[in-house]
Amino acid sequence: AVVNISTKTKLKLSKMHQEMGPFGDDFWRRFFGDEMPRDYVQRNLGSGVIVDSKGFIVTNNHVVEDADSITVKLRDGREFEATVVGADPGGAEGGADLAVIRIHDTKPLPFARIGDVDKLQIGEWVVAIGSPFGLEQTVTSGIVSAKGRAFPSQSLFSNYIQTDAAINPGNSGGPLVNLRGEVVGINTFIETRTGGNLGIGFAVPSDVIVGVYNQIVEHGKVRRGYLGISMNTLPMTDAMKAHFKLKGKSGVLVTDLSGDDSPAKAAGIQPEDVIVAVNGKPVGDPDALRGVVANLAPGTKVPVTLVRDGREITKELTLKERPGQLSARSGRPMDIDAADETPKPEIGLTVEDIPPRLAEQLDFKADAGGILVTEVKPGSLADDAGLIKNDLIMTLDGAKVETARAFVERIRSLKAGESVVIKFHRFIERTKLTYYTSLTKP
Repeated sequence: AVVNISTKTKLKLSKMHQEMGPFGDDFWRRFFGDEMPRDYVQRNLGSGVIVDSKGFIVTNNHVVEDADSITVKLRDGREFEATVVGADPGGAEGGADLAVIRIHDTKPLPFARIGDVDKLQIGEWVVAIGSPFGLEQTVTSGIVSAKGRAFPSQSLFSNYIQTDAAINPGNSGGPLVNLRGEVVGINTFIETRTGGNLGIGFAVPSDVIVGVYNQIVEHGKVRRGYLGISMNTLPMTDAMKAHFKLKGKSGVLVTDLSGDDSPAKAAGIQPEDVIVAVNGKPVGDPDALRGVVANLAPGTKVPVTLVRDGREITKELTLKERPGQLSARSGRPMDIDAADETPKPEIGLTVEDIPPRLAEQLDFKADAGGILVTEVKPGSLADDAGLIKNDLIMTLDGAKVETARAFVERIRSLKAGESVVIKFHRFIERTKLTYYTSLTKP
């Protein structure tokens, strides 16, 4: 069921110059005269796997993207021209870098079974099958090194299986298979400093493959689920776990709801709820939550398990389709570390009351509270906590911050080793984002 995929893409002369160097027309005319080629053909090799007897094949999108022709070669040597059914581009597009192509035969084709990635264990033996450097039907073996690896530059909505099975150019789009012969991943990229295999390869997991495949075959494109929340993307520290009464659990802190049509809002989810599972799958960080939700189709009803005030509750909601992408106070800046007399790790944070003009620009209500961060020292505890200049600190341990002086006095009153949870706003092009972090007194 594993196939070799070769593509041809015609590139115009301007693209040819970009690929072959900045020599200019005169250089090429020495060899071609006035009969200079107007375009040239770029050939690429990759792999794929048949997942349906009707000839549907899953591969990487980057293997077939922009190709003018796609040729699929089976194990028995027969070749077929393939067409693209649909794709889920990765990289800047944020998708899983998967594509579905199709060939037609008069008889049913052999196809691979898809395995359950949730049952895949770290340390379990797997094999990678493909055509590295054009060497067809090559099999390499290794183990599952890790699961759930996140690479936002590769995909916003997928995590990856890490393996030390040898993966090289030409393996892209081929299957990662367990010892029961089931496809548990599609080999997609490697981490390397040499261009070759260093034993650090990554595969899109089978649950993502199934979701993308089903949507492409049914709709011709991928439609992603949407909760309608903003998440805290800073680390969930021990102090924050204690503050939100997680009792050792990991989860994702809801900081805001995305408008009146938010599915989460309709289900009764609130800011400062901590989501610990979606559709029965634990979600320990924003990448995990984003991946689980995005790989469910819009219209899917899912249970969302969350912790609120130390109680674990479950809300059921229906996912929607993910969209296309103050009072006048003044005072001098106050340095939290000003009173420290002995060298120790710096909190490194300077704050002041929000200037009246800024409060007016931000349309802050008189009773909103909040103070302005005016400086964060590089390498300080505040820097490590994710605070930056111009953040607006709103609460400490859930209590509203009224003035810079009150904030500084509260921090100075902490004993060594004590922590506080900070809620703060950050404005990016007049869009308000809410975050939570914690500081521990050195």
